[in-house]
Amino acid sequence: MYRFGDGTAFPLEENFIDTLTQAVEACTQAFSLLAELDARRDKAQAAERDSQREVERLMDLDRVVAEALGPFMPGGGGSAGLAQATAMKIIAATKQSVSAVRSQVESRARALLAEAAPSTIADRVQASLAPFFERVELPGAKWVLSWEARSGPARAEATATSGKLAATFSLDVAGAWQAPIRNEQFASDVIVHLVRKRTFGKAKATPIDLGKMLMVGIEHTSREVVLWVRETPKSLAGFRFTIAEDGVTFCNVGAGGEVESEVLAVADEDLPNLRRLTEAAVTQLAALRARRTVRELRFGAEPLVQLAEPKAFPLELLSQLTPLCRMLRDRSPVAGELVLKRDIGDGRREELFVPRAALAARFAPLPASYRRPFEDMGLGNDGDAAAAAKAIASLPSASAPTQKIMG
Repeated sequence: MYRFGDGTAFPLEENFIDTLTQAVEACTQAFSLLAELDARRDKAQAAERDSQREVERLMDLDRVVAEALGPFMPGGGGSAGLAQATAMKIIAATKQSVSAVRSQVESRARALLAEAAPSTIADRVQASLAPFFERVELPGAKWVLSWEARSGPARAEATATSGKLAATFSLDVAGAWQAPIRNEQFASDVIVHLVRKRTFGKAKATPIDLGKMLMVGIEHTSREVVLWVRETPKSLAGFRFTIAEDGVTFCNVGAGGEVESEVLAVADEDLPNLRRLTEAAVTQLAALRARRTVRELRFGAEPLVQLAEPKAFPLELLSQLTPLCRMLRDRSPVAGELVLKRDIGDGRREELFVPRAALAARFAPLPASYRRPFEDMGLGNDGDAAAAAKAIASLPSASAPTQKIMG
């Protein structure tokens, strides 16, 4: 059990200091890239203003030349012949030159605007945030996991959603998960009575030991679990079970792998066995989350790499951690530290702590606008410079909080 530094119960059963320090590290890297993008935008905007001024001056030049040579043009009252032809050539050459220079000026401005587009940096922002989601979870994240080995190589993926943020992962399938798995590896003696079609005669419930069959697919959401079970390695025939809180149903799967439309209920007497199999399979599947690789980060319905303002993603990440972070600061008994305790039995308690100065040192180089979200979390360094330097020196890595055991 985790506790605040003052001994009161902490609402999460996880090392929030580790989550916090890794979030600071990841968001600092993301904000560094976004500050670079801001600098490009400022440069592009300045270039666009300069371009507009240059274009206006070029247009003035074109107009002045045309007005100066007006008397030499046809109908201007001047002499015809060589003077008129020369004036026309000068005006044409001026227009051509003005057009070429204008095109160059506008092209340079467009190039700078293109360099300041969010798409030029969004992939790097996602890459900077990916390690956070691959190592830790946001508090209260809801997971959807799936694995299937029904056809082709086995594959697994997961999605973790917390508020507006979602991360989709590819999961590393290793060991038994590389192929269909005999259900006995999850649970044995899973006897259920299922209605199956018969070649002759009326369909009736038949006792089946699912433990002898193969698991070829698992889909786990917050609302239900779907299990795909196959009879033999060479046959596609089997069952698709849907296990939800309000009931358990199944469909027969034909020899060609087609799911029959008729949905049948699992008998009440068989529910304990089927739920036992389901719980074991889901528990083992959840272990694959430890070997996950970010495939995509999303903010609401939009992929991070397509956001007009990529900064919205790290800002939301820090916003979700802010309430607990401020509570952790307020309930830490040592000034300048964030403290978390954990009961480890035998009358002992483990204390985890991180100096705020060590965290502040991470984001200190950022522009003020990007330091502010961290400071709003209560992570600002309130001590003097000497104390900050000492705290930072005592903590080689912000992602490795100090621990001590209290008897």
